[in-house]
Amino acid sequence: FNGLALIIRPTPGGYINPTFHKLIIYTVANVPLTTILLFIFMAFAGVAILQRKNFGREIYAIGGDREKARRAGINVDKVEFLAYVVSGLSSAIGGLILAGQVNTGDAEIGLPYLFNAFIAVVLGGTLAGVGSFLQVIPAVLLMTSIRSLIRFLEMSTWYDFVVKGVLLVTVVAVQQKMARKGV
Repeated sequence: FNGLALIIRPTPGGYINPTFHKLIIYTVANVPLTTILLFIFMAFAGVAILQRKNFGREIYAIGGDREKARRAGINVDKVEFLAYVVSGLSSAIGGLILAGQVNTGDAEIGLPYLFNAFIAVVLGGTLAGVGSFLQVIPAVLLMTSIRSLIRFLEMSTWYDFVVKGVLLVTVVAVQQKMARKGV
């Protein structure tokens, strides 16, 4: 999709409504209130959907074993399609928040967040139908804290990727070792 967005608008630009921008960057005691409230809402919605709805159980079943889920009567194609729709809507909300914060549109501005999202899922242990959304939330907060600490220490943003890369490799190695031991 990024390629299509770059064809449509190869350089950052566009118009962001000033009221929308003010709403997104609104802070209380230097805390971005709108962003925090949206994070809390999305976290509760994610937990509710994955733990209390059939759709959530079907996602875990498919993540565990597609064929077994299909044999159990789950419409795997439909559930996967809906999961992509939910993911797309969540990404759109994130994109709107980000555009509101920087006060412009940019097709490439979200790319650094892709790595964070991947790492948060791995750190949260949400692979192969195992783990829970609740485990991903602290991982997301950890990713944000690492980035904030590196900025606070006025270090190069290069270290952000190095620290997270080392963390990712370490977690994957530990998970592989635990899987071999049957833990």
